[in-house]
Amino acid sequence: MFGFLPRPAACLGVGASVYQSHFCGLSCILAKDYGPWARCLINRDSTALALLGTALQSTEPRRCLSTCCNPLASPRSLVHDSAVLHYAGAVTVAALATKLDDDSRDERGLRRTLAGLASRALDDCVATARGILHAHAFPVAQVSAALQTPGGDFQDTGRAFGEIFGHLGVVTRSGPSAREALTDIGHALGVLIHAKDAWDDWESDRRHGRPNPLQAFATVESRRNALAPGVATELDRLEISVSRLPMVRHHSLVQAILVDGARGRVTEWMATPGKSKRKPRDRKSKGRRCRDHCDPCSGCGGPDCGPCPRCGPSA
Repeated sequence: MFGFLPRPAACLGVGASVYQSHFCGLSCILAKDYGPWARCLINRDSTALALLGTALQSTEPRRCLSTCCNPLASPRSLVHDSAVLHYAGAVTVAALATKLDDDSRDERGLRRTLAGLASRALDDCVATARGILHAHAFPVAQVSAALQTPGGDFQDTGRAFGEIFGHLGVVTRSGPSAREALTDIGHALGVLIHAKDAWDDWESDRRHGRPNPLQAFATVESRRNALAPGVATELDRLEISVSRLPMVRHHSLVQAILVDGARGRVTEWMATPGKSKRKPRDRKSKGRRCRDHCDPCSGCGGPDCGPCPRCGPSA
């Protein structure tokens, strides 16, 4: 679960500040639990998991004034040391371990060797992460096995992600209806993430003889036609499930990332024949975007927030 979901795409005012406080807060927790190197594991999907947990908690999360990666930067208010953050960090490290184990079996040559070496080097960190997950009664072995099934179908991944998100209800002590909605959210995201990987890796998997759920479809159009109905179903499941969640806060931000963000991602990668290219960064605008610098409004952070007084209207 690395990088499928976007960060807030426009100037979201308070929403951008909330997102940044979770992103940097999770980075600090990774460093605290697993060492400074673990900051490099911070990603948008794990941040969304942490944000979703905070949105469901009945009490406001603890905060602290701290810097993140740059010790010389001005301290900012970060979400601090909550069970949700520790859970999201443990999921991130365990997911890396699963990916490395998978690569050590499926890759060849140097990549296979490096994956095996990295997997052994991270034994202690992985044991810590799995200990945190076991403390929440998370089914670590079953989820890892589902994610490592060679050529597994999209539903296997959906069920594994359903466990990851559904167990967030245990961490936040949410009721059965919330856990059911969280499981459905995870299932939808798991299917979408696996579908994107299968789409992006089709050519490489074909060339190296690796299993791919889309291997029977030789043309781009046939692969698109095979994926489109299932993807549309999961996007609808995602939207309905998010609407069912009893969120106490951050509803607009969660909606923007999970629902609008997922739809935007799907539109982006299904419009291309292979791995989508990142748009080149506009260096002139680097450091000037309002979501990085200011917190212009005191509202919900949703799309109706006014223009930023520093940067002007959102792009």
